[in-house]
Amino acid sequence: MKPDPFEVLGVSPRAGWEEIRRAYLRRVKDCHPDRGGDPERYLALQEAYERLREAYQARRRVQVVRERPGRGDYFLSFIELSIREVALGAERWVKVPDELVPCEYCGGGGLDPRGKKKVCEWCRGEGLLAESGGVYRHICPRCRGEGEIWLTPCPRCRGKGQIRGEKEVLVTIPPGVREGDFLFLPRSPDGPALDVFLEVFVQKDDRWFLEGEDLVCRVPVPFWKAALGGRVRVELLEGAEEIEIPRGLPSGARLVLNQRGPFHPDGRRGNLVLQFEIWFPDEYPPQALSLLHEFYKIMEGCHGGATRSQ
Repeated sequence: MKPDPFEVLGVSPRAGWEEIRRAYLRRVKDCHPDRGGDPERYLALQEAYERLREAYQARRRVQVVRERPGRGDYFLSFIELSIREVALGAERWVKVPDELVPCEYCGGGGLDPRGKKKVCEWCRGEGLLAESGGVYRHICPRCRGEGEIWLTPCPRCRGKGQIRGEKEVLVTIPPGVREGDFLFLPRSPDGPALDVFLEVFVQKDDRWFLEGEDLVCRVPVPFWKAALGGRVRVELLEGAEEIEIPRGLPSGARLVLNQRGPFHPDGRRGNLVLQFEIWFPDEYPPQALSLLHEFYKIMEGCHGGATRSQ
């Protein structure tokens, strides 16, 4: 039996392709024969990497449809995505229907073994029926030899005797999906047993919100930095960056970062808009409060209580 490729590369079976690629590059350097490494381990890494590469390439991106499916044999559910996932795309493990299997609760009979029952009218509760002549007896087909018949349908399979199994598959969600879209995953031998439609819901976020083709990021700025200028750390889609803000920054001011926002289905990329919002602390250190009082007196003397310069 071939070794598990995930174990060979030292990654989780849920790892994304980028994590797998990085793990391969780290390990292949250490065991390359040209650098005095172990040839057998090198070949094992190569084989594991190729097996996973082929498997990941075989995974189809889900198709995005704009309308709810009509009548038919399919599975309809929902998926909740973050702002970052709809902006950049994502890999997600999703639960999908598997093949039909006998219901474990009722043993495939379709009746509730803990429900109401009555005495079998064929065998009169004996579980056996006599052959003609009365010499031989065989198991009653009506009650299957139990002598009693359950009357209540199984609550788990609803009387069908079978239920659908469930399995997880890794799907690649393209960037640019929006709330109300449907992700379509067709049935396949190594995928879901039914066509799957997942309605997209976008998680509410206090910091991010979509505005047309752009993405707006609320950036809290301490009032002292808004007054004097400085640098603030901002969590962007690709990671954290420091942004220089000018002195006298008004609340609600915006800075547009061109083509740093969400991707769209056609490959274009929108803008990222930083919306600065002035932040005041709930409490102040005594020394800072004393200095603020002095600042207040100076500014009142200079501007005479006016809310803005005339």
